[in-house]
Amino acid sequence: MKIMFCGNDNTGKDYAAAMLGIPYTSSSLMALDAFVWDNWGIAKYANHDECFEDRENHRDVWKTMIRAYSFHDETKLGRLIFANNDIYVGIRSATEFNALKEAEVFDLSMWLDSSAWSPASPTESNEITPDMCDWIINNNGTKEELAMEMKVVKRRLESWRAIPYGR
Repeated sequence: MKIMFCGNDNTGKDYAAAMLGIPYTSSSLMALDAFVWDNWGIAKYANHDECFEDRENHRDVWKTMIRAYSFHDETKLGRLIFANNDIYVGIRSATEFNALKEAEVFDLSMWLDSSAWSPASPTESNEITPDMCDWIINNNGTKEELAMEMKVVKRRLESWRAIPYGR
């Protein structure tokens, strides 16, 4: 099963996805490795880690580069991510999301809701909304409460045989 993990900026998407024990790579890290570093990062940063850690200060550059990479095929980055991963964490483009959904590249989409403590991202940064997703995961409490929520999600996925038992 291929899962799309969505949510606003800095809401714990990577943290929650990691709790499922399913292989994934953040979309930003995949973009960095595939095209951001060679086309922009190498001229500005000492190394990959520095570039990756500073991405929030250059969201507009990253968005422009991702849009250029996927210009002729909106599914290009998603297909690259899903080629070796079962979760795509951090999609931000509604056009890309809808193209991947229409092409049936992913099976299930999840929104990590942290609206009680984290403001909504501006639409320039994230065009995905909770109503576009199949499942909303509550992340409005503590890390321990999120861990409990993710255990429920994992059990449900296992019961659907979406992920192998014992992973």
